[in-house]
Amino acid sequence: MEQKIQSMIEWWSKAHDLLIKYDMREHMIPKMVKKVPIVLRDGHQWLLDVLSKHKVPLLIFSAGLSMEVFKQKATLPENLRVISNDMIFKDDKLCGFSEPLIHSFNKGRVAEHHLSVFNEISGRTNVLLLGDSTGDPNMIQGFPNARNCIKIGYLNYKEEELMEKYLDMYDMVLTGDKSLYAANVLIAEVLHIAAPPTI
Repeated sequence: MEQKIQSMIEWWSKAHDLLIKYDMREHMIPKMVKKVPIVLRDGHQWLLDVLSKHKVPLLIFSAGLSMEVFKQKATLPENLRVISNDMIFKDDKLCGFSEPLIHSFNKGRVAEHHLSVFNEISGRTNVLLLGDSTGDPNMIQGFPNARNCIKIGYLNYKEEELMEKYLDMYDMVLTGDKSLYAANVLIAEVLHIAAPPTI
């Protein structure tokens, strides 16, 4: 595992270095993001709207770059916080990235670097965790006060090979389901509101 993590860090570091080397500019990002075929899961707007209305904090941990993708793809409510590898610009020129580097296996250990975000939710004891990798269940490490946690895993590849491992890590594993319907139904039950529309 240590070797895998080290390789991941090296890969991301080299990718970041290339972006700096080839003169990435801040004004380019919105146009680039619009061209990237990233599609948020069906049901995301219902989820965002309901959690915002009921003032439920929503944290997104991403090993990807910044929150520009989310800005372009969805309306961002006030209760949403994105913790990711943020680009640092000076006079429109990319000059670095936020530290520490976030990757699939350290998402739960970044709390100390985002104390303001985690202080906002320190009193929360219930967590609904959604992930799509074997490292994502560890995100719960950033919530020391969590007493109840339901983990939903999206198994998007190598289903036969990884199913047993996912079942050990997650409470529910979804295959072939790209939507947020299962999570939305749980949220509706907890909040005692009408179930979300089927997708």
